[in-house]
Amino acid sequence: MKKETKLIVALAIVATVVGGIVAGYLLGVFKTTEHSRLPFENCKLTLSNAPALNQTATLTYTVTPVGIKSSYVDQRTSVPGILRVVLENGLEWVNDNILENWNVIENICMMDNDPELKLRVALEGMQFVQPPPGNIVKGAIITLVENVPFTFEGIVKSVRTGQWYIDARVASQLGMSSQLLIYVSVSENSAEWGEGYNENNTGYDGQGAHEALM
Repeated sequence: MKKETKLIVALAIVATVVGGIVAGYLLGVFKTTEHSRLPFENCKLTLSNAPALNQTATLTYTVTPVGIKSSYVDQRTSVPGILRVVLENGLEWVNDNILENWNVIENICMMDNDPELKLRVALEGMQFVQPPPGNIVKGAIITLVENVPFTFEGIVKSVRTGQWYIDARVASQLGMSSQLLIYVSVSENSAEWGEGYNENNTGYDGQGAHEALM
């Protein structure tokens, strides 16, 4: 057998063994039943008020994880997760508490010191929903605990007139939450915010808008 052939065969064997170890680990950790793998059914994103131009508001994002214990064979009740908040470029942070620049979070998640691949898997989920360039993207590595609310608060400021969106998500090894979206329509003397897309601009339901005339 030629050296090249032996090398190919050896690499194939190594890949098979490694793949088997990873698959065996994951099957040993996760239950194989088809129950929910998204323990983020209770998420809420709100603003304290609608910030007119150069005014501020408190952004609150609350996540109450459910289904973590039932998703693991060992019935663990907590997993590490990634929180990500995106501000469109008409808004900026005044105080963002625990958040880091997103590239810092990405670098931490890709480090090879996570034996259960929890953060890397969570990061891969986030990478499916890359925000448009020019927005402010920040995140944090957090611990998600079964039935225990995790709340993030940050102060945002409107710096340009127009309509801007805030997008918040959380992910873990179990999956990624659905998108929570807030729109903020800013003018010099008034503002309006609501959940989801603004029906005046996109055709989506903008029900729940709040007006704040300054």
